[in-house]
This record gives sequence, structure tokens and C-alpha cells, in this order.
Amino acid sequence: MGLVNCVSLVATNDSLESGKLSSILNGSWEKVLLIVDEVHHAGAPGMLRSLPLESIWRLGLSATPIRHYDELGTDALIAYFGDIIFQFGLDKAIGQYLTPYYYYPTPVEITDDEFAEYCRLTKQLGKYITASEGEMPEAAKRIAIKRARVLNNSISKLDWLRQNIKKYHKIKYALFYVGESLFNPAKAILGVEKRLRIHEFTQMQNNEERKQILDQF
Repeated sequence: MGLVNCVSLVATNDSLESGKLSSILNGSWEKVLLIVDEVHHAGAPGMLRSLPLESIWRLGLSATPIRHYDELGTDALIAYFGDIIFQFGLDKAIGQYLTPYYYYPTPVEITDDEFAEYCRLTKQLGKYITASEGEMPEAAKRIAIKRARVLNNSISKLDWLRQNIKKYHKIKYALFYVGESLFNPAKAILGVEKRLRIHEFTQMQNNEERKQILDQF
């Protein structure tokens, strides 16, 4: 409308991919500074086709700019936005912005049946990875997710939990991240067998319930 010299416009990926954003700008991208957050999503074919070539100034932001299983998508993003010019790693962030912590991984072996299933899915996934030259197909993504769930939901974790979690007075301020198939069994071990006072924190709790749980924690 000519009232200001600079306008900030926040839009969704869908508005760019659908062409709505371009229509709002009347296709005039030459004077636009395009900032794309979570820029790894822009490596998908539909988004790549929608990125305006007329935009001179471009900035992509992402904690994970490399697209897994999609080298072409990653290369296309770098070709459009340029090389990575700034990184801020965990080694700098911890202590400056993030709470310092120690990480002690404890290996837990999956069962023989789970390992056989994992190998079967890996074999299926390998066919897509060796044959694919572009973005990972949706069928392959579903297999990769299914394979990850074999590990996330291994029943061996329940045995470890039962054997290693101490009595209530030994544990303070603990968080347990549990796969969906193990959620109820883990609750039974912690809340019934070990008599810990626990709270669920999932999509089933609304914002007010979540706030109360965090305040109590």
C-alpha cells in the first residue's frame, strides 16, 4: 500500500508450494529476502520446484540440513541456498545455552525374533537404497520407520527396566522415553511393580494438564 518500506511476512511451506505466496507477492521476488526455517524439508521435490529463482537473497535454517537417503535433495538445497556458512554445535551450546549433562549409553540386545525381523526389513530397505537415485520413496520410508520401531519397542528393554530400576527413594526427577508398544507395560513396571509416582506426558494430555505436570515435576 506504500505506507512502509519493509514488510515481514510469515508463511507456511504449503503456501509456497501451492503458489499462494507468489500470488500475494504478484510474482515479484527480486526484492524479497527469503528465509526458510527447517530448510531440509524444502529438499522435497514439490518444495524444490516452488523455490523462487528470482529471489536474490536466500537464507536456509536447519539443525539437520543434510537429508537422509536423499543426496540429490541435499545437493539441490546447497545449490539453491549456497554452502553452510554458520554452525553452532552441541559442544558450544552445552553450558552456554543448554543444561550440561552426561550421556552414558547402556546397550540392550534385542531378541532373536526381533533381530530376524530387523534383518528382513533391512534387506527390503537395501533394494530401494541401491536402486534409488532421487528422494527416498515413500514405500522405503515406511520400511525404515517400521525397522526403527523394532529397536524402539524391543521387549528386552522391559527386562532391563525391571532388573535395574531401584526403589522409589533412589530415584528423583527421572524421565522415561518409551516406544508406543512398550508404553503400557513400562507404566505397569514403574508405577505398580516399582511403586514410582509417575505421570504420563503424551499427546493425550491437553496444554493445561501438561503445564500442571511440568510444574509438579
